[in-house]
Amino acid sequence: MSAHVIFCVTASAILCAVTSAPSAEAKPPPSIPPDDPHVCVNVRRFSHLVEEKDWSPAIQAAIDSVNKENGFEAGGTVLFPAGTYRIDRPLVVGGQPAHWGLRLLGYGATLVGTPNLNKQPPTDPEPEAKDKGAPILVLKSPPGTEGAGYCIEGLRLERERESGTPLTGVGISIPYKEVPKGTTLRNVKVQGQKVGVHVKYAWQVYFSDCIFRGNETGMIVQCHGNNIGIVNCIFRRNHHHGLVIGPDRGQTASNAQHISGSIFEANKGYGILLLTNGQTMITGNY
Repeated sequence: MSAHVIFCVTASAILCAVTSAPSAEAKPPPSIPPDDPHVCVNVRRFSHLVEEKDWSPAIQAAIDSVNKENGFEAGGTVLFPAGTYRIDRPLVVGGQPAHWGLRLLGYGATLVGTPNLNKQPPTDPEPEAKDKGAPILVLKSPPGTEGAGYCIEGLRLERERESGTPLTGVGISIPYKEVPKGTTLRNVKVQGQKVGVHVKYAWQVYFSDCIFRGNETGMIVQCHGNNIGIVNCIFRRNHHHGLVIGPDRGQTASNAQHISGSIFEANKGYGILLLTNGQTMITGNY
């Protein structure tokens, strides 16, 4: 009998000890080094390079840090934490072989082209670019490798302009004779530019769930703009045309564009203006 009582007390004590013990706080997940080549490069790590609120030298340094010397072999992620980044000089992707597969990730982040950017000379002196103004972001081919595999995701690109001045500049530019194959832009919003996106010579560039609003022209694809996919995008309230394909230079005709599931609404010119006789498939748009 006494043994039975001792057992019950012991079990009760054990149960009480378990239930009355203070609950341990949940441990936070282990911290990840911000510049681990398998994770990302945070542009704010380079904030000491910001000059008079101009983030372009800091962001360019972050992009350029994706190189073999820093442990990057083929791409990585450049992270833009939420916030506004003023840009006085064009940002260039493609200066390193390791940029193949580079991802610019910026949900909640806005790149704002400033009046100082508008004063910069064009990065691409070709005829198609001479009257467009300086771009915020330039996509070039990584040296020594085929294609690019870039992914631009979540960024917003806007433009400051003084009251009464015309729209100028380009949001995202792919220069003539640059071929960053396999580039994808996803959930990117471009507004307030003379041209939202200007593809001057490229193929295998894909746009998904992007918005082009309040530009003079939302997008121009020309001069060998081959295999361009535009799916589930919005071209709205642009002051001229939504999407222009062509004109092309000489024999470098634009062809094999696939445009589907997109909205072309309240543009003052054409929703889609075809200035080339290439193979363009337009289906299921509004």
